[in-house]
Amino acid sequence: MGQIIRPRVLTVDSITIDLPVYLDSIEVGVSKQVAGKKLISSTLLKANPNQNFAELLQKQSGIFIRSSGAGMLSTPSYKGLGTQQTPIVINGANIQSSMNGTMDLSLIDAAHFGRVSLNPANQNTTGAQNMGDAISLSSLAQKNGLHLGLSSSTQNEISANIKYVRHMKDWYYSISGVATQSENRVKFEHYGIDKLQANTDYKRASILQTTGYKWKHSEWVNTIYLQGSERGVPPQIYQTNNSRQADANAMMVNKYILKTSKNWIYEAANQIWAEQIIFENDLYNEQTESKVFNVNTTTSARRYFKNKWYGKFGIGQSVARYTSEALASDAVWNRPRVFLKLRKSYDKVRFSLTQNTVFYEGKEAFSGELKSEGDFAKVYTWSASVNKVYRLPVLNELYWYMPGEAVGNPDLKPEQGYKIDVEVGRYGRSLQVTLNPHAGVFQNWVQWVGSGEVSPKNIPNVMVYGAVLTANHEQKLKKLKLLTQVNIHGVSATYQFDNEKDTRNNKQLIFTPQITGNLTLTLVHSDFGVYINSQLVSTNYVASDNSSFLEPYQLYELGGYHEWKNIRIGAVVNNLLDTPYFTQPRTPLPGRIIKININYTLKLKK
Repeated sequence: MGQIIRPRVLTVDSITIDLPVYLDSIEVGVSKQVAGKKLISSTLLKANPNQNFAELLQKQSGIFIRSSGAGMLSTPSYKGLGTQQTPIVINGANIQSSMNGTMDLSLIDAAHFGRVSLNPANQNTTGAQNMGDAISLSSLAQKNGLHLGLSSSTQNEISANIKYVRHMKDWYYSISGVATQSENRVKFEHYGIDKLQANTDYKRASILQTTGYKWKHSEWVNTIYLQGSERGVPPQIYQTNNSRQADANAMMVNKYILKTSKNWIYEAANQIWAEQIIFENDLYNEQTESKVFNVNTTTSARRYFKNKWYGKFGIGQSVARYTSEALASDAVWNRPRVFLKLRKSYDKVRFSLTQNTVFYEGKEAFSGELKSEGDFAKVYTWSASVNKVYRLPVLNELYWYMPGEAVGNPDLKPEQGYKIDVEVGRYGRSLQVTLNPHAGVFQNWVQWVGSGEVSPKNIPNVMVYGAVLTANHEQKLKKLKLLTQVNIHGVSATYQFDNEKDTRNNKQLIFTPQITGNLTLTLVHSDFGVYINSQLVSTNYVASDNSSFLEPYQLYELGGYHEWKNIRIGAVVNNLLDTPYFTQPRTPLPGRIIKININYTLKLKK
């Protein structure tokens, strides 16, 4: 990672626009646990700014990314929980689809964002509440300037990005755009086939605009995010399939915060989001259009009281209308919720209680957390929490209707369970280490099952336990800095059935490797940086009884950059050893890729 500093503590309830924590900078802050862990090395971004978060997170966070083909749907697995339990948040708005419960990380361009963190979602987050930690992306507080970038790779890929950021006395404004087109070539030579995989090309483009204004006692932030893509669906080995998929997303988020003279802080957030997926099925010669319109709102009031007490109360509502040829009729949901938080602070210890209740179809679902946290000896932090969590089924799980292929289940029960998290961290000047043991028991786990026609079913119990280790070290070598970053995730996530003879009993969850990790070594100078990155994924089971699995793999990446006053040139060799690998059966992913980037920055005067 870049030079790691210990900034002031920012609580998740802070009223101010985020302080600068730059990805495109040698200095990258690592906040205390309450502000979330920073994941990304600035050197990787400087060498290759035109990459998506599926590429970036698997190299830098230790999170396992499952891809359904080159350039296709890419989803995370973290702490034994899958994509539908892991929110993806942009400027305080959850962008997990209410249709399928996920967001494709391969469509989210890293160039838009100035900060990435991994921490539980705030109660004020609009959209669905969920069971796992959130991947939070922020476009606030980036560096002033006009930034231009162009890249090309041996995938016959070309990508361009532009970003304009302007800080004024009371205003903050940024707008960025990214467009990428690629043939996305995948060779079959490792499998004895002398040709390229067919139907792998893609195009994608996105725009992100952020506007903020601060008054004396209040603040308003507006976010507009537009995203579109058109791509082939790569067939499995020895198959022919020319199916195509087009995705479109349009989202606007408005957030307003007011602080009164009596120290009450009022916050209101509204998210309007339209999503569309068009799938052209080449095998059946048919087209399916699915679209959903979401309106999500939260309001809250909070205050710091005497004797270091803090309280917050809020209400929220999620409304979605879903239309698809794969539904018998339009589906609508309306899910109000209420939430509260209480916290008591002492000199070096804080205790907090949070509670969230959602109402749906005449029923209720509850979540809550009891947490203690503190610090000692100036450089150490700790926390321990017990959580009750839930996840309500999404629209496809309930209402999808394509007989012979896939059919939803309107009788699905919500996923729910209990989990424990403990974290101990050391945040020294040259060494930062965090260890996060965790465990959980979850009921009514949803998994699509069947042969021929699949349907989601509730699995009685899933047991999860494991640990996440993160370490960063900096060593000064005259004018150079040697930076080391390590992430290791170990997790046991197993099915639990009442019938001990069930062949799935005590077997690892599908697409949940027991060990994932990465190591990054970086050498940084004021004018250049070079790095080598290694990522490891252990055996990946693809059958519930663990009778079928994908082999472990280890990938390497070598990259670097050199910069002058306004120009930076970077180069990256991904999958350095041209290793063949899969994250799902019979769907190979690209081999060695060489990529060149050139970037220009015009600094603006204040």
